[in-house]
Amino acid sequence: MTRILSGYAIVLLAAGLAIGQEQYGNLRGIVVDKEGAPLPGVTITLQSELYAPRSVASSEGGHFRLINVSPGVYSLKCELPGFKPCLQKNLDIRVGTNFDLRIVMETATLHEEITVKAESPVVDTKKTSVGANVTQVMLQDVPSARDPWVILQQTGGIQVAQENVGGSTAGTQSIFVSRGTTYQSATWNMDGITITDQAALASPIYYDYDSFDEIQIVTGGQDASIQTAGVSLNFITRRGGNRFHGMTRVFFTNYDLQGDNRTEEIKAIPYVGDRINQIMDYGFQLGGPVFKDRLWFWLGFGVQDTRRLTIAGYPQDYKLYNFNGKLNAQLSSRNRAELAFYVPLKYAYGRGASATVPPESTTDQKPKNTYYVKFEDEHIFSPDFLLSLKASYLFNGFEWNPEGGLDKQPGYDQVTGMYSGTYTYALTKRPNFNMKLDGNYFREQLLGGSHEFRFGLEYRYNEALEFWYDPGDVWKYYRNGKPYAASVEREQRVFGGEDRFSLFLTDSYTRGRLTLNLGLRVDREKSWGKDSQVQASRSAPDLLPALAFPALDPGIAPVTFSPRIGLTFDLTGDGKTMLRANLARYGSQMSTAFAGLLNPAQAAYALYFWKDLNGDDRVTTNELTGYPLAGILQFGGFDPRNPGALETPNAIDKNIKMPLTDEALLGIEREMFPDFALGASLMLRRNHRFWWTRYYDKTTDGKITQADYIGPITGTLTYGGTTYPYEYWTLGKYRPAGQIRENRPDYHENYSSIEVTAVKRLSHRWMLNASFTYQVHNVHYGKNGYDDPTNIKILDGGRYTLGGSDWMAKLGFLYQLPWGFSFSGFANARQGYIFPERLLVTTPERAKVGLGATMYVWTAKPGEKLYRDFYNADLSLAKKFSLKNYGSVIFLADAFNVFNYSHELQRFSQVNSPRYNQIEKILNPRVIRFGLRYAF
Repeated sequence: MTRILSGYAIVLLAAGLAIGQEQYGNLRGIVVDKEGAPLPGVTITLQSELYAPRSVASSEGGHFRLINVSPGVYSLKCELPGFKPCLQKNLDIRVGTNFDLRIVMETATLHEEITVKAESPVVDTKKTSVGANVTQVMLQDVPSARDPWVILQQTGGIQVAQENVGGSTAGTQSIFVSRGTTYQSATWNMDGITITDQAALASPIYYDYDSFDEIQIVTGGQDASIQTAGVSLNFITRRGGNRFHGMTRVFFTNYDLQGDNRTEEIKAIPYVGDRINQIMDYGFQLGGPVFKDRLWFWLGFGVQDTRRLTIAGYPQDYKLYNFNGKLNAQLSSRNRAELAFYVPLKYAYGRGASATVPPESTTDQKPKNTYYVKFEDEHIFSPDFLLSLKASYLFNGFEWNPEGGLDKQPGYDQVTGMYSGTYTYALTKRPNFNMKLDGNYFREQLLGGSHEFRFGLEYRYNEALEFWYDPGDVWKYYRNGKPYAASVEREQRVFGGEDRFSLFLTDSYTRGRLTLNLGLRVDREKSWGKDSQVQASRSAPDLLPALAFPALDPGIAPVTFSPRIGLTFDLTGDGKTMLRANLARYGSQMSTAFAGLLNPAQAAYALYFWKDLNGDDRVTTNELTGYPLAGILQFGGFDPRNPGALETPNAIDKNIKMPLTDEALLGIEREMFPDFALGASLMLRRNHRFWWTRYYDKTTDGKITQADYIGPITGTLTYGGTTYPYEYWTLGKYRPAGQIRENRPDYHENYSSIEVTAVKRLSHRWMLNASFTYQVHNVHYGKNGYDDPTNIKILDGGRYTLGGSDWMAKLGFLYQLPWGFSFSGFANARQGYIFPERLLVTTPERAKVGLGATMYVWTAKPGEKLYRDFYNADLSLAKKFSLKNYGSVIFLADAFNVFNYSHELQRFSQVNSPRYNQIEKILNPRVIRFGLRYAF
């Protein structure tokens, strides 16, 4: 006899966003009789058609825990002599979630089994963080351009610089900001282990979108397992199970499936508009058992072939090839292991092309042995104690070859903003190794409640070999096509590294309606340089000779302590209305380039006025005014008085510390009806203790300060009938050769936001994710947060210049229609980004002291001049055909930018230019994409 007792099971869904980046979910609970007395010794078995069963016994207090459970749909069976067996069905365990069950068992009278349907409220009883778990439904059924940066754009509180319309920017990384932090404070993780590129502080690779099972995104309220305040992404990749399953897909669009959204202004330039030529996205995923309940495999392959045109009609082709695989083994009832690999290959042609960058000034990119491997072993010592060891190695290598060749010299027109000639050659190799030990220990009835202790140790080692040079070791500068200045350079060949040792401890204490999360994180980071050799400058070997520099260790290893305190309180006692609060301090991540400031083999240059005496448009030193020393307008990376010195003129403060972010977060969430919740949150952040570099004289240990600057030097420029006043400062003496890096006093950034959310989990045929964010992010220099007063009066108190939208709204939805049809969409709107209007001012007084012959001066406080407000919508219609025992086929038709908006994304912002305010990039026009997906 089976009865459905949905009222007996209250499933409290607590997202793993509150407990850091994971790749599993957890199941906890208590077993009681009808009078509420705990039942010890109950055999509890977790079963799935994909994975081997797991069993535990309830404790003296009736509690049980099944932790680090692979995502999937499970049933839970509870058995105890003298009681009716109880079966919980449809437990949908996702990444980072915790099911907290209260299971009631009845005394046996007849041989019967009680079946309970699990009900999982959408309100999370334990999370103190802000973010999203992006499930398969959102990844596959909501229209997107199928890369992680688009998923970031669909997440509340994140502003992404690029607008990817149906794949129009696929193969490129977009910068983004979130809740007062930038993309450089983001951490990238795969299956719970960090893979961030510490040279670029960005994603190290590009991904096969269909290899993702889920994506976990945290944007605030991070616990102590996460280092920074930036966005934390965790890609959970697929794995095999006890039945064979897989999928294959193909998506296609081309030039003829687009609209034309060019305005009369664009046609008059004339521009063709930003457009897609053709996109092909295809691949497969396949997994299953090698030995049932013991060994499983997963294999995947994907290709994303994107061909597009910039607004000026310049071609760009990007091809991404991804191979991935995974082996999972159940070595014993208490031990399991995982071995995974990922081979991402990127080929790019016309990289960097834009309205101002013609094909000859772009580069072609190819990979250099890029691959990733990861091993994990997990051992359950008891139901209350688990240890997990992860290790990974990622080698990221690539090469840039300029399309203009290596025999030309690159150029830039300071008035028109146009590039010419050729561009930079680069060869980069960036290996990193990571090892991480995580532990989980549970203790009942301590200090009146239960405690879940989590702890972790992590060691990360990163290196970067950076070899860069501009062809001819020259860069030419023009003014309206006429030679103006030129820099002679020396190649950069810097081999450096960075490592980090981290430990954290958290205690999640639960007593009644209250959950208190206490945590502490400690990070020790260090950077160094390896021996480097650079050849003499190809253009000025007497000024910039060859160097062979030995390895260096600055002896600097800052330690950062990051406390975290969070709590949740069940206001109504039924798990439907939760009050949340979080206080945290976050550190920052160190780049492999940190110690590079002390390496004389870094990039070096000297700038001069240039007269093209023979009219061949090539720089030679006899055409440089005052070469080699008297005419230097600006320089960097070397000491002109001692250019061959192996001792750097630069320094790093021995007491330097990592930048910090302090955070306070308060929120409330209410389940309005099953599977639907409304929430609101208030966040305050303060970024401070930044780094800066100041001019520095190593011989005297003296620094250039505000007192050394004289001014203001004022003037006006009239352009387009408007007169613009400007002012700048200069030094009273020639600048010293060196620079020193240290913590910046007084300068800080304040961030505050209010966000409201509406979440409807997929049930009864529909799903909804909506958010509205209002935010303010201002910069403050304070009394001592600057040396050069130029621009400070305008910038101080203004908006942070990257992004800068004060408000944004996002809406994603899915509705399942009859007969296998489904309709979905995503819409977003935001305030226009900051328009950085500036003047290019000639500064002869600064040129005389080595500060440069020109500089940009802002005309308005950031935030006062904006692009127009942005809004866009994407829609998708899908039809599913069931093939019964042979799987299913889905046909998709996706429409991106359905209203064919032509939003301007970039204009030339230099006022004193004939190209001022000229459009350089617009939103791609409406495009239709067709797709076919087969799954079994």
